Amino acid sequence: MAEAIAPSITIEKYIGTEKPFDPAAVTLQFELKKIEDNLLPEDVDLKETPAARPYQKRAALLDIETTGLYPWESRLICVGILDLQYPEEAPTVFVNEDEETMIKNFAAWFEAQEFEEVWAYNGIFDARFLFGVCMRYRVQAPTLFNVVWHDLMSWLKKAKEAYMEGTQKAGTLDQWGAYVLGREKTLTFEKMMEFWEKRDLEAIVRYNVNDLEMEYELWLLIMFVTGQYDSLPEVLIPIGSEAITGETKLVTCPECGQVNEVPKEATEYKCVGCDDTISI
Repeated sequence: MAEAIAPSITIEKYIGTEKPFDPAAVTLQFELKKIEDNLLPEDVDLKETPAARPYQKRAALLDIETTGLYPWESRLICVGILDLQYPEEAPTVFVNEDEETMIKNFAAWFEAQEFEEVWAYNGIFDARFLFGVCMRYRVQAPTLFNVVWHDLMSWLKKAKEAYMEGTQKAGTLDQWGAYVLGREKTLTFEKMMEFWEKRDLEAIVRYNVNDLEMEYELWLLIMFVTGQYDSLPEVLIPIGSEAITGETKLVTCPECGQVNEVPKEATEYKCVGCDDTISI
């Protein structure tokens, strides 16, 4: 058993010159300010409209047409692409009676574009179908399947892309198009199949381009409502909303696309986006 060891304590007397702290000998001096002087922000002019800004990322809006839901029991008819940096240009549509030729041409073109994003309506369908066709014909498309994909339907279902608890119907492109755009698809699926049986590829391309236009307008509205765009083209200003009140109206600047609120009888105005003076 270990022997008990008695503690050894040494006490030394302080011989320095520093005096011990005396709280009563210290006077704290500070200036109290009114709480509103410290916490309230500066006045913000809510009437000042932010300047418009273009979409900066190299992004594509994509829409495909197929003869069915699954690549192993149907086939790809066409692939339409709208470049979101140059939406004023006509879409590029790949269509061919030979599916292998079409997917090879599309994949080669897409790989050369250096897109960073792909947007689509119900994008999981488009992506999976294209992925299956590429596997069938042994086509490499690394950019297509590694860029960031965004789904318009997810935004319209949840009002955001990130996960949100709960479930509800997403709605079809036709339903959302009729509700917020006042437009619909130009063909039913059955009618498109009739054109395909006749190999009327021109009619199918027109149908695909109309879908791309609807999806682009929905994309613009999503960008606008979520604050990623600060203006809308005039075509998307609802009919009858030109006169916000009896004294003002909305007009879109032809130079930068900014929507401006101007006096109803004005013949010119200074755009809040580009600062140009525009005649009406």
